[in-house]
Amino acid sequence: MKKNQHIMRVLTATMILLCMLSFIKSGYGQIVLPYYTGFDSQQEINGWQQYREGYSSAYQWNAGGESIAPVGFSAPACLHHDYNVGGNESQTVIDWFVSPAMQISSEAQLQLKIRTSGFSEPLEDNLEVWFGMVSQNPSLGSYVLLGNLSNLESNNEWHDVILDIPITASQGYIAFRYKTVGAHWRTYSIDNINVTLSPLSIDRNQDKKILEIGVFPNPMSNELTLQSACSMRNTTLLNTQGKIVFTSLKIGEKLTIDTSVLSQGVYILRVITECGVHIERLVKAYNGA
Repeated sequence: MKKNQHIMRVLTATMILLCMLSFIKSGYGQIVLPYYTGFDSQQEINGWQQYREGYSSAYQWNAGGESIAPVGFSAPACLHHDYNVGGNESQTVIDWFVSPAMQISSEAQLQLKIRTSGFSEPLEDNLEVWFGMVSQNPSLGSYVLLGNLSNLESNNEWHDVILDIPITASQGYIAFRYKTVGAHWRTYSIDNINVTLSPLSIDRNQDKKILEIGVFPNPMSNELTLQSACSMRNTTLLNTQGKIVFTSLKIGEKLTIDTSVLSQGVYILRVITECGVHIERLVKAYNGA
């Protein structure tokens, strides 16, 4: 009898473990921050996926110390994309490298090391960093531009980069988008990726509560609505270069902004009300390829 009871307990524990593993594999196993990868082991590479939209060159994203990838900032490996050696002007390479799903419960920060080399002047969109939602595949998800790293100095030295992730998502992705045309010689290496919750997110949330301003939707599409308990007096929307793309001196508690003409990317909303100043990051999403 005791032997049978022991067998039953073992079987029950095994079934519970299998159910837990199935639960994780079914899509509920998103990474909870903080997250780090240096692409130094298979464990640190797991979950990352490449998506190719343009010409499929023999040269693509490589991680984990492949023979053609250089040594990382922290040995032995890094993430690397070489240029399309021997390519012609009819070939446009667009390669994405996308992280596993992460739970972004509040505003976060992306920190990384990057190195670039090559004799060609960088294309305006040679290397970009995006944040994705809905799907790991950029052509199926909704993606927002976080930063353009194309114009970093080509001196084979490692540079520190910090980018804000201004939105929350139960299923979010960090994505690197490499683009080149022909044999345009520009290569990039990425290492020591850290994704952490921003220490400023709590302060921003407290400010929103005090000023009681509703801003929706975020990410925005064709229209943005502001609703405030305090009368708004001056509303400004700026892009990440500091250029004003919208301004209004309309006084009132509700304002609707036409955002259909705005490009995808990150914007800064600044609202002066009779109660104080409200500042918030907004995004316009990239939908599809």
